Amino acid sequence: ILICPTFPPALINLRDIYKKYENIESNVKYLLYGLFFLNLINGSFFILFNYFILSEGYPDYVAPGFFKWRFLAVFLISVPLGFYLKGKHLRPFFLAGAFLAPVFTMSVILFIHYGQLDLARFAIFGLGASFTLCQSTALPYILLNAKKENHSEAISGTFMTWSLGVVMIGIISGVFGTLFPATVNEMRIMIAVAFMSFGGLYFFLKIKKDEVL
Repeated sequence: ILICPTFPPALINLRDIYKKYENIESNVKYLLYGLFFLNLINGSFFILFNYFILSEGYPDYVAPGFFKWRFLAVFLISVPLGFYLKGKHLRPFFLAGAFLAPVFTMSVILFIHYGQLDLARFAIFGLGASFTLCQSTALPYILLNAKKENHSEAISGTFMTWSLGVVMIGIISGVFGTLFPATVNEMRIMIAVAFMSFGGLYFFLKIKKDEVL
């Protein structure tokens, strides 16, 4: 008697969901992989930045002041960028953002460490602008390059990369902070994450189809 294995309905549904994500076009997958590496920076700021500020001897209210400059950049740049993108190739914006975001991240950390707060505010403004270059162009690229039946999975994937970035930073900081408590601190983790996020540049370079919006 041949006995066929049966799988729980929930497991079958997970397999179906995974297959749907597998069907996403390769160029869009590279976009999502690149966004994941950039979102490691977001995760490090979300989890570690406040602790870093405290470890440098600043009061805790200093951290929200820095975030203000970052999101001010998003507010000021996103609307004019939307008009500027008309008729432009999208890939160069990914590449510029993927290069500048790690550079500005390291600049923010080092400027704060050395007490150059005005320069740190400028750098975090630049960080917000760098992310805007990638995030404002990601959705148009997906709509132009993913098949209509893959739009939901591809768009939800952009949000999923943010969550995965936060989870990865939680794991990295927890593991290395436990194994090497004497040498690992928030500053070193954030600098290391900034170097890791250059991986986004690698995947954006693998995008072959460069659409004009």
